[in-house]
Amino acid sequence: MKKKILSFLFTLTILISLTFSVEAKEIKVGDEVLIGGMPFGIKIYTGEMVVSGFTNVDGIKESYSPAYNAGIREKDIILKINNKTIKSADDVTNEVKNSEGKQLDFTCIRKGTEMHFTVNPIKSQSMGEYRIGVWIKDCTTGIGTITYLDKESGDFGGLGHGICSTENGELLPMKNGKVNEVNISGISKGEIGSPGELKGFFSSGETGTINSNTKFGIFGIFTKPNINTNINVPIKIASKKETVSGKAKIYCTLSENCIKEYEIEIICDSTDKSATNFAVLVTDPQLINETGGIVQGMSGSPIIQDGKLVGAVTHVLVNDPTRGYGVYIENMLEVANKNS
Repeated sequence: MKKKILSFLFTLTILISLTFSVEAKEIKVGDEVLIGGMPFGIKIYTGEMVVSGFTNVDGIKESYSPAYNAGIREKDIILKINNKTIKSADDVTNEVKNSEGKQLDFTCIRKGTEMHFTVNPIKSQSMGEYRIGVWIKDCTTGIGTITYLDKESGDFGGLGHGICSTENGELLPMKNGKVNEVNISGISKGEIGSPGELKGFFSSGETGTINSNTKFGIFGIFTKPNINTNINVPIKIASKKETVSGKAKIYCTLSENCIKEYEIEIICDSTDKSATNFAVLVTDPQLINETGGIVQGMSGSPIIQDGKLVGAVTHVLVNDPTRGYGVYIENMLEVANKNS
């Protein structure tokens, strides 16, 4: 059976540009929102300048990393240079470039302990400027799917789960966050024991801000989004008790860069008031053929049942990519409103 294709081709559709306020709006059960399903690029800035690696600088006599030779190591957090507070990776680059080769005193944190390192920048023969041979990570990036969007305010929710630290699994602290448009360029198909993923790249400039990173999703405001009113149709938000075991649909964007509708099964106990998640089984042959089931990047895909928004895709089971979990939209909104 031919699937209903929602024409969201980024370069071919007629888009309506809107400018929204930056004040978050409270969205609740029974309200109408626009259905998501489009991918978005996530940038979360933690406010920490974390050393992620080293590279050799081609000096006149030899090639080496002055930062590494000074004792700086991966995962060190750079706080200050010559007692000047560092706020971005660009600050580090500029301080080194303008050093004229003079020693720089780096104040770093390593496993909770403050440490000082004397770094001697050297002039790169290929670049013609002073370098110290260090890679710094000041943000975390990723791709997710928008769950819903409020047409009037620009408020959105997506991803269905939080961005967590790879070290301890806790929610990543966020100083600020940005949203970018994304083009999906390919799919790594999910297999038993190996989760797949949507592959893509950030396109154009920033289109919004992220206000909160929570256990039930990423929330923020689109400042200048492009909304196609033929695609992002209004839909009512269902309560948890309205969600039942049975057939449902998800909306997501794959490599064709258009939103499509796919069939799933929901398995839940809506009488369990403490439940925040429900099980999801992908039944759509086309989706299974293209992705294997649920893959990374599909997190946040809106789940529709009986014409209402009931939740969002969150996780996949590693041992069976056709099975995963969704979060109730009611729980997403409760967290969103607390953090607005």
